[in-house]
Amino acid sequence: MRVVALEEHFPVPALVRRIDPGAISRRGFRPRKAPANGPNPLELLPDVGERRLKSMDEAGITVQVLSNSGPGPDLVPGPDGVAMAREMNDHLATAIARPSRPLSGLRRAADASPRRLR
Repeated sequence: MRVVALEEHFPVPALVRRIDPGAISRRGFRPRKAPANGPNPLELLPDVGERRLKSMDEAGITVQVLSNSGPGPDLVPGPDGVAMAREMNDHLATAIARPSRPLSGLRRAADASPRRLR
């Protein structure tokens, strides 16, 4: 049986750090603290590599469809937001490019300028 996990979230911390913290806060994103016990989801979510694949195997997941989550290019106006969306999509494309990886993904658009992405 094939098990497909849809909209499995992943952030790209290096890109999120480039977004104005005020814009992030105004959108309602709040800082999170790592749990005292157990795995740290803040550390695990960005991983689109071996740890994620191992976790999928352990859970019996055949394919994950990745979806960017958290603050993103929709918080960055104009051409900078479009450029950031391209960078996020490139990051995703790199993660799913290898045929041996059971990953797929949903592209991220810069909400303010969706037609400018190709």
